[in-house]
Amino acid sequence: MDSEIADIKNYHGKPFAGAITAAKFLQAFTHEHPAWAHLDIAGVALSGKMFIAGMAIFSGSLYLLTFLQIAGYTQFNWLGAITPIGGLLLVLAWVWLAISVYRFNG
Repeated sequence: MDSEIADIKNYHGKPFAGAITAAKFLQAFTHEHPAWAHLDIAGVALSGKMFIAGMAIFSGSLYLLTFLQIAGYTQFNWLGAITPIGGLLLVLAWVWLAISVYRFNG
């Protein structure tokens, strides 16, 4: 290893691939590019998808329900039952983001 501390500090010691293992694998394909970086954003990416889905379901169902009730369509009141699913996705997104940050800084 070229560095005395960087790669060793981030090694988790578990018998499966992690961020450092992935970075060392990618390093084998970057001979022509001496300056490169591996960003391990898988946890944050999942959190982002949950945020988008949660906002779309939570806000979308509320806006649609309100619009339809103002327009006089009361047969769509079942949309109110979908709203908590969006809220749950938002809460799970925050939890997943916190776990991802903890594991990254851990």
